[in-house]
Amino acid sequence: MGKTLLSYFRGFSPDEVAEFYIQAKEPKNAEVSNSYYRVTDQDALKSVFGKKVGTAFRVEQSRPETDSSLTGAVESIRQYGRKRNAFIYTARNAVWRLANWKTDELISWLRDFDPDVIFFMAGDYGFMYRITLDIQEMR
Repeated sequence: MGKTLLSYFRGFSPDEVAEFYIQAKEPKNAEVSNSYYRVTDQDALKSVFGKKVGTAFRVEQSRPETDSSLTGAVESIRQYGRKRNAFIYTARNAVWRLANWKTDELISWLRDFDPDVIFFMAGDYGFMYRITLDIQEMR
């Protein structure tokens, strides 16, 4: 999806584009955006139990990709989750429905960026549609 987004937003200044995303990797590419906010599946699960989650990233210049593979139990769970069966869809959507991802830090990040348009790349999981609508309603 990254290459597709890069082609869509190549003509914009990196200061004009910000990205909310849910992957574990840290952003490396400042070509399209230099402002990112991340909440991972692991964060979403932790937030169900009261932990504050979410990380803002500022990327001023592109950095080479490094091997940032997850290890151990987290990687095993991630690999199992990639199978996309009915259980995985139900479990992941349930975790995100219960998650407290709308933190003060995210709201502040959105307010500071003050988007005019929200661009959403649709996917298989229903929770991302809800997140997009919630962000739209906040802004």
